[in-house]
Order: sequence, then structure tokens, then C-alpha cells
Amino acid sequence: KERPTDYLDLCVRENAEEYCAVIDVDIPRTMPGEAEREVFERIGGAAAIRRILLAYAWRNPHVGYCQGMNSVATHLLRCMDELSAFYVLCALVEDYLP
Repeated sequence: KERPTDYLDLCVRENAEEYCAVIDVDIPRTMPGEAEREVFERIGGAAAIRRILLAYAWRNPHVGYCQGMNSVATHLLRCMDELSAFYVLCALVEDYLP
């Protein structure tokens, strides 16, 4: 079965409740400090991280979402744009950490 790979298509998928609940609990814990929150909002905040994590869960339902992915996505967003961060997360999980 072929996996969807287009980030924008993955972002607009519905019926992600199984992933949303866990992701929504973890995102506020990603950058808890005051100074960190400023960085967090500058890189797109919770919305960008949520999109990346949900898109990845849809792309690879075998892995889905695992705690800690939020921190990885946040650090990637500090270094690159959202689309690049998504594809680097895919490469890390699928190619370097199988």
C-alpha cells in the first residue's frame, strides 16, 4: 500500500482524533520556560508543530505519534521552514531510526 507523501495533503486530513489527543497534551510541554515560549511562537508555535506531527502520523500509521517527536519537530523548526522540518522528521524516523 502506497503511503501519502505530500505534506499539504496530509495536513488537511480529517478523523485524526486518535493522534490529536496525545499530541495536544504534549505540545504545551514542549517549551515550558518563558524565554523558550518566545522562540516557540517565533517558529510557528503549536500550530506548526501540530501540523507536522499529525501529517507524520498520517504518513506513517505504523509509527503514528510517539512522545518525544514534539521536541524533535520543535528543534527542526528552529533551524528550517515547516515543510523542510516535516521531511527531515520523516527521514530521521524512517531512514535513521528504523
